[in-house]
Amino acid sequence: MFLCLCYRRTFLVFISFFFLFILGIVVRGFLLVKPPLPAVFFHRLVLEEQGLSFELPVSTDIIGEGEYLSEEVLFHLAFQDPVLKFQGVLEKWHLFDLEQFLQHSKDNTDLVLSEYRRRETGRFVELFYRQEGKKDTYIGREFFLSAGEGLYYRWAFFLSAGVYRPTHERVFYRIIDSFRFS
Repeated sequence: MFLCLCYRRTFLVFISFFFLFILGIVVRGFLLVKPPLPAVFFHRLVLEEQGLSFELPVSTDIIGEGEYLSEEVLFHLAFQDPVLKFQGVLEKWHLFDLEQFLQHSKDNTDLVLSEYRRRETGRFVELFYRQEGKKDTYIGREFFLSAGEGLYYRWAFFLSAGVYRPTHERVFYRIIDSFRFS
């Protein structure tokens, strides 16, 4: 009788572990596991004509400068990072009222925003939003830093929501924290 109970317990333990193993495989299949981003190394760019310096990841390419200039946009620099899979711009804006500009932009955009958050710190105004596109959902991160007398530097970063990871936040904040202007 004792031998029969031992085999029964062993069998039940085996079956329990087997079902837990199968359940783990099924649950893992439902979870979207994102591979980690590679280590990020930075280098400092100095734009002497503009009086600017900042750090970008070494994998980031400058793809345009001086485009889209107007009375409001005084400087424009576009970049993209094929490794971290984001695009961005650095712009110098002349605005009379940043608060009014941001509210007007939010109210009159053609973008379909599924989420929009705004945060003010002592150093910058920060925006986070999700944009629903035809083929994908995108994350937008923007930072407005005051340069005094109605001048603002705008850092904007855009990437697919499918590739977005917490590492991107650290990269974006490192870029903003490294930004110097005169």
